[in-house]
Amino acid sequence: MNSNIRKTSLIVAISLIIALLIAPSALAGTKYMTGSPNLTASIAGSNEFTPGTTVTMKVMIQNTGLNEMKMIQSGIIDRDDVPSTAKMVTTTLGADDAPILIKSDSQMIGDIKGSNNSQASFEIRVKDDAKAGTYILPLSIEYTYLAAADQQGTDSITYRYGKKNLIIDLPFVVRSAINLDVVSVTPENINAGGSGYVTLKLKNSGADTGKKAIAKLSRSGNSPVVPVDSTVYIGTFAPGQEVDAKFKVSVSKDGEPQEYPLSVLISYENNDGETLDTPAEEFGIP
Repeated sequence: MNSNIRKTSLIVAISLIIALLIAPSALAGTKYMTGSPNLTASIAGSNEFTPGTTVTMKVMIQNTGLNEMKMIQSGIIDRDDVPSTAKMVTTTLGADDAPILIKSDSQMIGDIKGSNNSQASFEIRVKDDAKAGTYILPLSIEYTYLAAADQQGTDSITYRYGKKNLIIDLPFVVRSAINLDVVSVTPENINAGGSGYVTLKLKNSGADTGKKAIAKLSRSGNSPVVPVDSTVYIGTFAPGQEVDAKFKVSVSKDGEPQEYPLSVLISYENNDGETLDTPAEEFGIP
């Protein structure tokens, strides 16, 4: 009997000791002594764009902020936020003197924790007459961060937040390119079941010269008008220059009198020696 009592007492004593050892760590909280957000930004993927195009440009925002020192101690209340988190991040893209139109408003992307990243997307239009070169797009980033957390006693904390606005320059490259306009369309002897010609007056409305330029005509969908001779060599295609390109086409027997679509593009070599195609321009043949 006495032996059982001694065993029970020993177990209770050991349990109390373990409980006393565990209790302080269980009640311990974390207090961050240093740390703040550190945001950087860059265009995701290629930063090269072509005149006359509308694109969705994605911007990667990285938070490299670290919490370099923290204190873990009993009696400290855990904070809801850490100082390295950028909270309620809002980004605004500016054009400055770049030849673009920004179609998107400011983007709210939420919180970015330290060592994490997020993306903002902006729809932009690169102007038709954009000159090749490197431009700077100013990206404004606004965010809130935890500046201080003052603990009162053992049951309450007062948070103080700060606000910051920074501007990050994003290098933006406009590629050497031409821009194609179809000025006029002149059909000749186009009848159902036969063949004829289509003469297009084409204009380079861009700011760069296309070398070894070739006009390429293509069928649009199920149009009954089909190119027979689909390419015309232009050669050097200078800014503002207009050229006539004559193509032979055939018309299916079931073609009815109405306007049918075709499309044309220019394949050329730009000033950087790259071979590019303009976006296809669709037009109607009366």
